[in-house]
Amino acid sequence: MIVLFVIALLLHGLNLVLPAFVRDSRRLNVAANLLNALALLCGLTFSLSALLVYQRAEYRFELPAAGSVLIGFDGLSLFFLATFQLLSLAGSLYAMAYLRPYIERGFSVRAHLWFLTLFIVAMQLVAIVHNALAFLVVWEFMAIGAYFSIVFDKDKEEVRRGGFWYFVATHASVFLLYVCFLTLHELTGSWNFEDFARHTAYDPRALAVVLLTGFAGFGIKAGFMPFHAWLPNAHSAAPTHVSGLLSAIIHRNHLRPASLYGRPAVVPGSWVASDDTNAAFLATLPGLGDRFAVHDPRLRYRVITPDCLCCHTSPLDKSHPETFPGGDGAG
Repeated sequence: MIVLFVIALLLHGLNLVLPAFVRDSRRLNVAANLLNALALLCGLTFSLSALLVYQRAEYRFELPAAGSVLIGFDGLSLFFLATFQLLSLAGSLYAMAYLRPYIERGFSVRAHLWFLTLFIVAMQLVAIVHNALAFLVVWEFMAIGAYFSIVFDKDKEEVRRGGFWYFVATHASVFLLYVCFLTLHELTGSWNFEDFARHTAYDPRALAVVLLTGFAGFGIKAGFMPFHAWLPNAHSAAPTHVSGLLSAIIHRNHLRPASLYGRPAVVPGSWVASDDTNAAFLATLPGLGDRFAVHDPRLRYRVITPDCLCCHTSPLDKSHPETFPGGDGAG
């Protein structure tokens, strides 16, 4: 079934070169969004099939700086991957109608469709990359794609301001996460999340750095209070289909890697560490508080639902092997 996911990536790759050959904006709008939808449909078929029967798979390849890079399709990764693909599929189909009035007004959608495709591909890769250095590279591609998708209607001042807020926030997040992952790499000698989780000899001061930079880095990206100042500006400035992806997907991306590297950071034997559902719920509370601090009720409704959904993702992890029939639930 992995062939379906490879086909999906190839179709996305074809979409990245499509603007060079299709000059007419109307045709490009339909062709690019339909090609993305087809790719996402292939990927979603793979994700749901693997999730339902829980066929865990891992693939490793070597990179000069990152070492052994692990691409993992465990229960938690498949859950996030399927969610991202389903919502991106809806966004791609909606984008065709949304962009039509802009095309009629003479807007060029070539760059927007290219960066939207990059955004969608990077979001999927973030869900399956289990190597911190590769994760940061993919995260940066996702940030670039999201930024240029947000500033589509760049002639408006509020759009430029929203894009600027997003650009600053996402790179502050990347910097903090790099410090966090670099500290973990120095302690473990590895960039893989699984090695971070297995390591037990953590120095208290280094652990404090990991906790603070990790929480702040993922918290900024997720829009946790008090890191939420950028969120209303960026979301309201983005095109509707991009804003929906930002709200429903990009702010949830922090939960999967946080769950993978964050387990050893919890005090052993405490009630917080007793199961991952509690940990996910506690991690969500700052985000829920932030949603009620957003004054625009449309933004509040759009971003509160995914946070509640993500409270229930951790049972797909290894502390709940009964989640998947015939599987060990390892995540």
